[in-house]
Amino acid sequence: MGVGANYVLSKGHVATGATAYVMGELVVASGDGTKCARATGAGAKVRGVCAENVDVAKVLTGKVVLGVHMIGIARVLAGAAIAVEDRLTNDATARAVPVAAAVGAKEQFGVALTAASAAGQYVDVLLTPYESVNTAVS
Repeated sequence: MGVGANYVLSKGHVATGATAYVMGELVVASGDGTKCARATGAGAKVRGVCAENVDVAKVLTGKVVLGVHMIGIARVLAGAAIAVEDRLTNDATARAVPVAAAVGAKEQFGVALTAASAAGQYVDVLLTPYESVNTAVS
């Protein structure tokens, strides 16, 4: 893991769905844009990174305001091995994976600043605004 402070712009979003949220998972906008959902659609337009753990019982109340890191450097949960400088998208488990690992059009949400050797590890990511990339084989 990197050392030193990570500076991010965070915004509160009401957590939706019927599953727990885990720090470092990726979220997408939901509803009117003031709500979020876990980014379980692979290659989605990631709104940001979940800043905290929230159990399912609290999510089901519909009143949990979740901290979402939207821009800056954030700690993100890896869904696969990640190398430094990899462009990242999300997988179906709301975790970060390299864009190159998936064929077809994907939305990039950031660039890895540190590496992960396997899924379940945390990496530091420079969050970037939405950017569509296509990894189709020509």
